[in-house]
Amino acid sequence: MASGAIAAAMVVSLSACASDNSSTEHPGSDTKAADATLTKANFSQTVAAAQKEVESAHMVATIEAAGSSGAISGDFTGFSDIASMSMDMQLKLAGKQIQMRLVDKTLYLSGAGISSDKSKPWVKIDLNDPNNPLASLMDTANPQSFTSYLQAVETLDDKGTETVDGVQAHHYVLTVDTAKALAANPALKGQDMSKLGLPAEITTDVWLNDDDLPVKMSVPLGKVASFEAHFSKYGEPVSVEAPPADQVGDFSFGG
Repeated sequence: MASGAIAAAMVVSLSACASDNSSTEHPGSDTKAADATLTKANFSQTVAAAQKEVESAHMVATIEAAGSSGAISGDFTGFSDIASMSMDMQLKLAGKQIQMRLVDKTLYLSGAGISSDKSKPWVKIDLNDPNNPLASLMDTANPQSFTSYLQAVETLDDKGTETVDGVQAHHYVLTVDTAKALAANPALKGQDMSKLGLPAEITTDVWLNDDDLPVKMSVPLGKVASFEAHFSKYGEPVSVEAPPADQVGDFSFGG
């Protein structure tokens, strides 16, 4: 049960990392976002500013790891404030279906093997609790942590315009120094890169639409894993509610 919870909580980190709540102004804010030339220096701030304008999005993603695959789909909102970020996600991991909701920094999980109490199909994990082993994942999602991560970007390569999911999108390739990225990540700080099996550099492909919003993201991690996400429905209303209290039990890491 713990492995499913950890994988689900990592979605919080992956999704939130797309949203850098820095105070940096959007370059050329009086003009169309795509009119600004994206560089290594302004890439994250430009994309973050565009996301804060729309607040919400839909994501469909696939994960390949250790010879198995997983799928994630759902909606999230709260780009401008990590503390208020909400998500409603469906995950298929190791052949198991898991539903995940994030409301007020509390993670709710439901699915096969999650709860042993049939009357309480949901369990909750308080990500505000500093004693919670998963609390560091919210630290990872902290925009300042992501800004530090982006300092590990070594190169930004403009590959031109392509059609992705029926949308004209600009393709960028970012190369990240893995050791520096790990050092900037609270959940992974101090980890030995060689023991994790990660390559020395991580190449991230990002496709942005005319509003500088991600349409697709692809992150191969050598022989360890790969992650690909598609984003759409920007700015559409998203409402996420906690499950009924009488259907929720507490999560146990010993379960």
